[in-house]
Amino acid sequence: MKRGSWRWGLGVMVGLLLFFVATWMPIMSSQHHELLPQFFRQVKKHEIVNVWYNEGMSDFYVQLHGSPQIVVLPNPESNSFRSWMLEQGLSVQSLFSLPVWLQQNMTMIVYGVFMLGFSLLLRRQLMTGKSQRKKAPKANVHFEDIGGLFGIKEDLIEWAHWLRHRKDIEERGGQVPRGMLLYGPPGTGKTMMAKALAKEAGVSFLSASGSEFVEMYVGVGASRIRDLFARAKAMAPCLIFIDEIDGLASHRGTSHREHDQTLNQFLVELDGLDQDRSQAGIYVLAATNRLDQLDKALLRPGRFDRLVPVQLPEIGEREAILRKHARDKKIDPTVDFAYWAKKTIGMNGASLANLLNEAVLLSVRHQHAVVQQQDLEEAFERSITGGKAEAFVSSLDQTIVTIHEAGHAVMGILCGRHLARVSCLPSRNGMGGYTMFDPQTKKLPTCQERQEDLLIFLAGRAAERLFFRDEGISMGASQDFEAARDLLREAKKARLWPLEGNTIEGTLDVWEKKAEQRLLPHRDVILALSQQLQEHEFLEEQALLAFFDRHALVSVVR
Repeated sequence: MKRGSWRWGLGVMVGLLLFFVATWMPIMSSQHHELLPQFFRQVKKHEIVNVWYNEGMSDFYVQLHGSPQIVVLPNPESNSFRSWMLEQGLSVQSLFSLPVWLQQNMTMIVYGVFMLGFSLLLRRQLMTGKSQRKKAPKANVHFEDIGGLFGIKEDLIEWAHWLRHRKDIEERGGQVPRGMLLYGPPGTGKTMMAKALAKEAGVSFLSASGSEFVEMYVGVGASRIRDLFARAKAMAPCLIFIDEIDGLASHRGTSHREHDQTLNQFLVELDGLDQDRSQAGIYVLAATNRLDQLDKALLRPGRFDRLVPVQLPEIGEREAILRKHARDKKIDPTVDFAYWAKKTIGMNGASLANLLNEAVLLSVRHQHAVVQQQDLEEAFERSITGGKAEAFVSSLDQTIVTIHEAGHAVMGILCGRHLARVSCLPSRNGMGGYTMFDPQTKKLPTCQERQEDLLIFLAGRAAERLFFRDEGISMGASQDFEAARDLLREAKKARLWPLEGNTIEGTLDVWEKKAEQRLLPHRDVILALSQQLQEHEFLEEQALLAFFDRHALVSVVR
């Protein structure tokens, strides 16, 4: 079927349907029948507006003054009847004449038009297996345009070098890696790295999302996969980038049959059964946030030769990312990016870019000529809490929150952690306050460190119990307990330590009591820190260190 012809045909059928409905609606909506004597009386009273008829029809159709209803009148089958109505001054109109067989089968025809239109749409959907992805515009991103990600860039720069010199590698009997999979948290720059790779390697670039290949109709997704690789072959050498590949390649047998068939076709194309893919010049780069959801058959060498983790940026990478995004913004020269790199713990590249953009917006609101430190401070607060909410309604609420956060802070110091910030400012996302620590630099935390993490999570509720007992504790520790449950699940999988009664809730009760006992000797420090928070609303690292120095409770890791 030629492109657009199905639309033309469907338009014609819909037009005919509308014409039939408009023409026959008065007839189809008639609900009232009358006899001729009553009709004669209405004519004499001049109550008739219009009369419709058709040759060969057994009825007339009459409309009365002030009534939308159509009256069905039996046809006396007399040639003089129409002349009589004209003599009476009635408007007698002829309906569009249709064959009798068409009049008798109107319902079936309308139903058939609808079924034919639906069949055409369904046929088009089933036959349209071509990939919707067009050739992507030339990527205009270079590796030097990407801040941070030092280790990942080395891997991709090396792959780009191999792609540029693939003939030298093949002459030596080697083979360029045909696939690479980037996995890690969202917002870490995986898509940007793919664009930079295509630019640096000097190859064509096709991009797609894993969800684009999954349809409810069996065979559509597989056809789109074949079409994507056919396009790549025509554009060779070509790099195919598939974002969110878990939408295409999750475990087989757990979803729809169409998904399994699509994944099977993708694996066949990766294998290159018809022709060696490296000789065809087709290379695949994919990204996912959920490596554990991918089918195991996808991850073997020959399909994806390299699995590259893309982690959250470390402090040096965060500083590089901030400086990259600050190049086109008017920022006060006194802003210390090293300070902000240290402060933005756990933020990804997208969050850092959003932080600077939010600071620009706030500088406009505050009518600052350039972005100042206070704009960044407010933007940072918004990124964590969603913005400052209304002040506490009662002093008791504020006291409970400050005791809770002071418990987290004191336990962190007792466990040798670096405190970055403690706040009791209420926020729009429901948080009464928060305690922020510098992240651990160790890649493999020990069993003792994970137990200390558990104590820190539970210290807020434990501090509330020390001061308010069971009757006065708040419901504001739900996030702490959820984080503690996640930690215990990980500990159970790793067999770090046995759970009490082999249950998570029983273990939480035991460790909450341990946290309370650990904090009990430092009750006066918690109270003093609570009073400081009520006075200043938040305390930064230097103020916290000075406070704990005065109370002879200094972090052992400083």
